[in-house]
Parts: sequence; structure tokens; C-alpha cells
Amino acid sequence: MRAGELEESPDRSAREPAGRLEILLLGGFEIRVAGQVLGGFESNTARALVAYLACNSGRPMARDVVASLLWPEVDERTALHNLRQALYSLRQTFQAAGLVEGGPLRTSHRAVAFELGAQTWVDVQAFAEASRRGLLEGGGGDPNQLAKAAQLYRGDFLAGFYLRDSPSFEEWLSEERARLQEEAMTSLRRLVRLHLEAGRYPLSMQYIRQLLRIDPYSEEEHRDLMQVYALSGRRSRALAHYQELSRQLERELGVEPAEETRALAQRIENEEIVPAQPSPELSPSAPRIPFVEREAELARLEESWAAVLRGSCRLTLVEGPAGMGKTRLIRSFLDVATSRTRATVLLSSGIELSPPSGYRPFSEALANAIATDTDLANRILLSTGQRSLQELVPLIPELAQLEPKLAARPRQEQGAPTLLEATARLIEVLADRGGPGRPAHPVILFLDDLHTADQATIELLGGLLSQIPERPCWLLGSFRPDGLEPDHPLSTLLALHSPRRIQRIALEPLTPQGTLEIARSLVAREDAEALGEWLFRHSSGVPLLAAELANGLADLGVLLPTSSGRWLLSGELDQIDPTFLTSLEELLRLRLRGLPPSARRLLTLAAVLGQTFDADLLREAEGEHVQVVEIALRLLMERWFLRPYPRYWGDTRQARVLASGAAGTCTGIFEFTHPTLRALVYRTMPAERLAQLHRRVAEILELRTSLETLGSSETIAYHFGLAGAGERAKPHAQAAALRAELLRCEEVASYYRDLAEHRGPIRP
Repeated sequence: MRAGELEESPDRSAREPAGRLEILLLGGFEIRVAGQVLGGFESNTARALVAYLACNSGRPMARDVVASLLWPEVDERTALHNLRQALYSLRQTFQAAGLVEGGPLRTSHRAVAFELGAQTWVDVQAFAEASRRGLLEGGGGDPNQLAKAAQLYRGDFLAGFYLRDSPSFEEWLSEERARLQEEAMTSLRRLVRLHLEAGRYPLSMQYIRQLLRIDPYSEEEHRDLMQVYALSGRRSRALAHYQELSRQLERELGVEPAEETRALAQRIENEEIVPAQPSPELSPSAPRIPFVEREAELARLEESWAAVLRGSCRLTLVEGPAGMGKTRLIRSFLDVATSRTRATVLLSSGIELSPPSGYRPFSEALANAIATDTDLANRILLSTGQRSLQELVPLIPELAQLEPKLAARPRQEQGAPTLLEATARLIEVLADRGGPGRPAHPVILFLDDLHTADQATIELLGGLLSQIPERPCWLLGSFRPDGLEPDHPLSTLLALHSPRRIQRIALEPLTPQGTLEIARSLVAREDAEALGEWLFRHSSGVPLLAAELANGLADLGVLLPTSSGRWLLSGELDQIDPTFLTSLEELLRLRLRGLPPSARRLLTLAAVLGQTFDADLLREAEGEHVQVVEIALRLLMERWFLRPYPRYWGDTRQARVLASGAAGTCTGIFEFTHPTLRALVYRTMPAERLAQLHRRVAEILELRTSLETLGSSETIAYHFGLAGAGERAKPHAQAAALRAELLRCEEVASYYRDLAEHRGPIRP
């Protein structure tokens, strides 16, 4: 080999590294091999040598130049000797980590360099390339590359690093740090402008804050942040930020804000900046996880549906641990089935952290239908029969609002129909909506989370199965087998009926192939295998956990949205902080911390309202500007914390509209995407704050209703009880106890009698 030439690789396959080498210089100094931090560097000078060569990778650097840069205080011969020793030590460190022949290090008698191959990655180089591609002039820049550059810039170049007795290296370090910092700020400012122009205020706010971490005194960024607050409807927060800025500048620099900043604050105070309408073209801020590996279960649901269409009443129960996708499986099937066949679909949500109520799932499902479909309500009133309607009023108080004479207490006369008989008659009326001589109209009653249901509900469910065997009625339910004791009423029901009458569908975790399919739907093929393996390793195949992990990656900026609808894997999965991967709750906590304060505040109020809640009630209870609530609701839906709740599917058109999500203004009923999320939000609130929110909700509901409205009595009493307002709860608790007595639910009646008399603790 001639002097001055760098050594060549004799056989690339023979010297392939045992794992990927990553050199991270932005935000500090760190080297990783196969995801593990590499130590063993003998001095800061050795680290400086790595940083200098990595930043100049691919370019041979003369040995005398490198030596004089790192050891300027000694003679040339000593400096070159020190360099030889440092290179030898560095090669040994790399080889000890499994990097064959010193990894990327290449040397000759006169020169030294780093050779970057497929298995060597330097964050500074990746950042520079992403910035270059994102800032191309003439409209050719790629916003996704800008976002990648922003994610890569974790902090200043070699932050906190210095090399004693080497002014030449310190000068180079200072110049590189300033250059990269300016490059990062240019990229971030371009991102802020792009998102501001598109009305994507949460994203623009994220990048403004990153800019302020780089330069806390940049008034341009402070003005942008004030403007985003104002455009988002948070005028008071914009003015508060201006006051904070004024104090900071006076305390630390002895100056007041610039005239332009003062003028903007005045415009905001005068309400000259009107909150903007949220953009209808928001980029997705959370990945959409496809429905995978459920073909066999869908086929079994199809079999039951076919039997129902032939005129048979069936009970189908989908079971599995929390997060296995039971509700999603059923709703996905119903959405497809009702797009082909007209059907009446009645739904109820789970009842955890809800007011105690007799037959709550039945009451909620039937009340939703009556409140939503006027034609259906009229048919029920005309065809069900007066005596059956009288028996049904305690179950469905909304009937008395439609027909006031039904409000009287039902007579316990000889031969009066039982609640089971009256409910069966009601379902027969719903199934006969086709009219004389026409095919029956299938009725689907979906009761979610039956492991939380009381004995009366389960007994009514089993009774209907026997009462209407030849009606096209599909009784659907979901439950968690780990929530059932041997004496649970659902266990009793399962033991009483043959497998032919009750179909059980157990959901299993996803396989590695399933999470790979999810990964392929999100990212490019070259990244899919790594993402799929990572998702499976940390989710154990639980679909909810896999989905939340993908959402967490988006919140961390590891997954970035692209204009094509796919996602860009912009970071290293093995570099992610493992603390939030320990459980679903920790992962949800991480995601919640990433929400803007207004969205977190709205979510806590929603958790008090219930698993499902009315958006109008949420707005009224929040007492915030309508645009703030609108933007927060949309953000929470985009990040898959909330979703529209289809209370009732009366025909295929309505089903599709309700299932596809709200368009325009966020109105109607919404729900938490999973009860675990709602319970976490609720239980992490301070007790004093919970009491305040429960009281506010109760007072608003009290103004909306009257004591004669039995359907609201439990809810108002429950909220006043949890607020510690016993006297305010008393009349509503008495009405709720009366309703429970009419339904012959003694345990519920006892709860509200105790609440009315202030006996015993009130718990959610």
C-alpha cells in the first residue's frame, strides 16, 4: 500500500459489524453498538477524535492536521505519537464491541478517516441530509424531511463537551455548533410557517417550543407562540405568555419586549385576532391501525347473522382479556352487515365508573333508539300495547316524555305483563317494522362489557333468548373471562344453555405476522420488519397495546406523517426510553403528557361525564370558548383518545354516517376509545378537583331536567354524591330509589336510599 492511501476492505462480508454502529453527537456524545451504549474511551481527546472524524466521514484527513488540532500544545512528533496511540485505543474499543477490523476506522501512514457504510450511522450526517432535502429552493423541499431533521436535532452539537488545552478544537467545535444550530432553526421556522398556514396549530406550537429551547430570547418565536394561542381560542394564555416574556427579559437582560411584540399583545387584548376555524385538512397525528388476523372470528359472526336472518334468536358472546379488540370486532362486523341488510341496531356501552342503575345496558340501548328515531318511537307507542308500555316506563323513562299518561306508577294488577314479557313484546314490534306481508326487520342488541353487568341484566338477557326463539333477534355481548367468578350471573347463564343457543367466540393475541401486517400498513417495506418485530415484542400481540405503541411512536416523533398517508420511521426503535413500555397505563400516561393543556383539561372533564358523553354537555361544563373546545375535541379524535359513539343504527344510511365519524362541528355523542384510558384519566385526578367537576356536571344536568325525569335522577344524584353535596343529591336519590324499586332492583334501590340519607361512603 502506497503512503497516503487508506486501507481497503478485502472482503466486506467478512468484516460486517456484529450490530449497527450509531454515533450521536447532537445533544451530547454517545456511541451505540446494536442498541447498547459503548463505553471504554480512555479520554475526552479520544471522544473528540471520533466526533471530528465522524463529522468529516468519507474524507481522508491528514494525520498532522488532526494531531495539531487535538494536541496543539506539544511538538509535532509528540502529537503524531499521541494520535497513533489514540487510534490504536479506538480500534481496540470498536473491536471489543464486535466491530470487525475497527469498524468504520480507516488509516494509512499519512491519513485517517471514517468510512460510513450501511451499518454505520451518524446523527449529524443524517440531520444535514434531511435539512438539505427539506430546504430545497423552488418549492422542491420535502416537509417530511424537515420534520425528520427536527426530530434528529436533540440538542446542541456535543452539548456540555469541551477539550482542555486545545483552543483549535474548541474553535472548530464552536463553529460547528453555531452552523448546525442555525440549520436547525431554519428548518424549524420553515415547519412553523407551513403548519401555521395550514391551520395545524398543535404541530406549529410543538416546533415553536423546540425553537425556544434553542434560543429562549428569540422574540420572533415568542410572537408566533402568542399568535397560535390566540388563533386557537386561548386568548388569556396568549396574554399570560406575553407577561411571562416581559418578566424574563427584564430579569435576565434588563430590557422590555420589542415594539412589534408589544403591538401583537395589544391586538390580542383588543380581540382583534379571531380564533380560526380548524383546518379540514389536518395531517393525521396518530396512526390508523388496520384490522388484522380476525378472519375466522368474522366468519363465525357471519354464521350467526345468517341464522338470525332465517328467523332465529341467537346469543353470541365475544370474550377475551382487556385490549383484545372485542368491541372493534363486533362493530366492524355490524358496519359491514348492516350495509347489506336493513336492521335496527341497539347499543350500550360498559358501565364501569357509572351511576348504579337497574338493567342499565337495556335501558341505555332502548332509550338511545327512541331518542334518535322518531318513526321508531311512534311505532313503539302505537304497537306495543298500553300495559306493556306501562311496565317498560321504569326501564325506558323516555317513553313517559313521549306519552305523559304513561308516567303514572304501573298497576300491579292480575295478569299484568312482566318486564321480560314487555321487553320481548317491544323487540317483536321492532322486528315487525317491515309491515304485514314483508320480511321481518332484524334486531341487533349489542351489550358491551357484560362482565360488569348486574344479575338482573343477565337474567333478562337469558329470558329473552327463551322468550322469542323464532324472532330475527341477535343478542350480542362482550365480556372479559378474567372478570368472571364462578358465581357470576353470566357464568350461570352460560351453564344453563347449550352451545347451540349461545355461541362463544374467544379472541387470541396477534401473531408476529399480525403485527408485521400492521407495520406494513404504516411504513415503507424496508422499515416494516423492524417495526413489526418491535410492536410484537412490546405488545405480546395485544391489539390495543400494539395500537397505543404506534400512537406513542407518533407522539415521540419516531413515526412522522407524510403527505401520502403513510408514516416515516425517522428514529431508532431501540433508542426509545424503555420506561414507558412497561405497561399499557405507563404508555397512556406518556401519551397524555404530550397533549396540550386545553385538551388534557377537556379529557378530564369528559372522564367525569362517563365512558360516553354528550359534546354539548361537555362544552357547557367546560365554560371555554367554543373554538377551544372544537379544536381540542378534534385533536383528541385525531390522536385516538376519543371517537364518535354510534348510539343507534336505524338504517344503513344512518349507520354509515354515524360510524364514519363526525363531520363539520363536533356534535353528538362521543366515547373514550377504551375504558382503560377513561379510568386512568379519572383516577389520576386529585380528589378535590374531582369533587368540583362532579358538582359542576350535576348542577348543569339539574338545570336541564326535572325531578319527574326518572332517567336523569340516578346521574344527578351520583354526581352530587361524589361532590360531597348530600343535600343537593337527596331529592334525586329518592327519585332514583323509586325507579329501582319499580324495576325490583333492591341492591340499586338500597344504594340510592343510603345516598338520600347520607349513609355510607359514595364511590365511583
